[in-house]
Amino acid sequence: MFLVLLLVSIAMSLSFADPPSSMGGWELVFEDNFDGTSLDKSKWNPTYNWGHTHNHRAYCVEENVIVSDGTLKLKGEKKQHPDAEGKKAKFNNKEIPVDYTSGAIDTRGHFEVKYGYIEGRFKAPSQSGTWPAFWTLQDGWPPEIDILEIPASRKQHHYYLHYTDPSWFNSHGSAWDHEASFGGHKDDDVDRSADFHNYAVEWDESNLNFYFDDKKFASYNCGCGRRNLQSLTR
Repeated sequence: MFLVLLLVSIAMSLSFADPPSSMGGWELVFEDNFDGTSLDKSKWNPTYNWGHTHNHRAYCVEENVIVSDGTLKLKGEKKQHPDAEGKKAKFNNKEIPVDYTSGAIDTRGHFEVKYGYIEGRFKAPSQSGTWPAFWTLQDGWPPEIDILEIPASRKQHHYYLHYTDPSWFNSHGSAWDHEASFGGHKDDDVDRSADFHNYAVEWDESNLNFYFDDKKFASYNCGCGRRNLQSLTR
């Protein structure tokens, strides 16, 4: 399962943090503090997993991926990229114009993980209409673990596991049509756009534990989704 950072139409900064102090025995296998002035392409691809766009109105390009001052910034602009002219994206079975420009990165082909503690430190954009996200994905969909999504209020963030309903393994229809989910959104009085915060998931063969600022706030026993999760990575 590889990591994906996505931002639709505004800037965001990121750096990585340490696991909560109460958790020991971890072996560090991947880290990037975004030092220097360019993206480390031995770790990241400067684009979206499915190309320049997928199910949103933004066209993601390398020039909108900015590394400076120890942060990664994914820049969003309210303008159509020249290469996006005439292109359409699909969302909820409707075609939408690709009339914004933004940035995304992922680790596909560089780093994949099965089980562990995955954490990022983010400051979200304050502007409405943006959808910053930090999630894991395999080559197909589902499954997907959403560690961070902020589609609406900056005083909440979404966390999810999307997986294939067990009936799919018997019927072998479309996994997409048999999607099931666990999760929801954490609501509080913390403005995610006012400062940096830690977002994490602890993943083992039985459980997903979700953390915000080093405190666990939700857990899921993988149950019927376990078969999906055990086959995420190559």
